[in-house]
Amino acid sequence: MMYLSQAQQCLTRGTAELNNIKQRADKVHKEALELAKAVDVAAKTVHAAEKEVQELQAQLNPKRARIEADVEEEDEIENVGDWTLPDHRREASRVQKRQDGLLCSGDTKLNYRTGSISNFQFDNLA
Repeated sequence: MMYLSQAQQCLTRGTAELNNIKQRADKVHKEALELAKAVDVAAKTVHAAEKEVQELQAQLNPKRARIEADVEEEDEIENVGDWTLPDHRREASRVQKRQDGLLCSGDTKLNYRTGSISNFQFDNLA
């Protein structure tokens, strides 16, 4: 009988503790939902602010609104190895002009293969 009463007391304490844990979990869950809503609102505000900055940049520079990230990207693209973008373009146009000159000049003659029958040896046809 003594063990049964102790077991019942442990059971009531355990259920009380379980209810307490559930209540705390519910509070934490509600706080998490509120924080998620706050994060969403903050993200929308940041997005609206970035959009407004872009619009203001477009008004200040009507020809081309540039963002700092675009400028950094351009710097990375231009400085590839030791050559810059103008170096690549200059070299490509030089090579293209040289190839066009070689193709159009009369110095290069096309070597056509002569298909004479003497190049082939057909022993079984003779």
